[in-house]
Amino acid sequence: MRVLPVVGSGRLACWLAQALAEEADVLVLDHSAPDMGTRFQRRMRGDLADLLAGSLEFADAVVRVSERLALLSARDGADVFLAHVAAGQAQKADLFGGFLALAEPPDWLLINTQSLELAAELMDANGDLVLAVHDDPGSVRETYSRIKAVAGDGLRSNLRIAAFARDELAGRRMFERLAATADRFLDLPLGFGLALPESEDRRTPGSALTARLRAAVHEWCPAEFPIPASATTMNLA
Repeated sequence: MRVLPVVGSGRLACWLAQALAEEADVLVLDHSAPDMGTRFQRRMRGDLADLLAGSLEFADAVVRVSERLALLSARDGADVFLAHVAAGQAQKADLFGGFLALAEPPDWLLINTQSLELAAELMDANGDLVLAVHDDPGSVRETYSRIKAVAGDGLRSNLRIAAFARDELAGRRMFERLAATADRFLDLPLGFGLALPESEDRRTPGSALTARLRAAVHEWCPAEFPIPASATTMNLA
């Protein structure tokens, strides 16, 4: 199972989920508002918190968008799980171990959130995080502030920037300015993810964009998420 948090863009998370679901089983752990169900015109059912409490089984909590794409709300469950971790009742890797132990585990677990802090905490210095930024001064300032906050907490995961801009060149220039500032003042290297068309607002990506997204994601996550042997398996079935 490969794990990828997508921060700051439900549109990008939606595109990635659909692109990957053309070739693999995808579960979106959704910690956003509006939720992914709204984007896919589905009504969300249960929450990760219900699984952790044992009040729902996995099959009853998820929403199926297609045969290979499912959604699970984590609006409440993410905080509940991290409270278990803080109380010494779980390790962060236990959550991923629980999904991996399902009868039919997903090939990809996407985490859709607006909180870079939450994504960084869940990943616990493993793998890549994708952070979306838009080509306007306000978005760039907000993005830098979010990066600065997690850098102060010792962020060690690879942080890749997905730049929404009018064209590829504008996206790369925006990334270069942001990366130079983060390197100079935070001593934090940023990676270029990809440039995306700001004008593209369709729910379903076209074939060319789908191919670009799949190629980028396989470059970001070339291997399965490392789950330590000491992790216990949370019962999420």
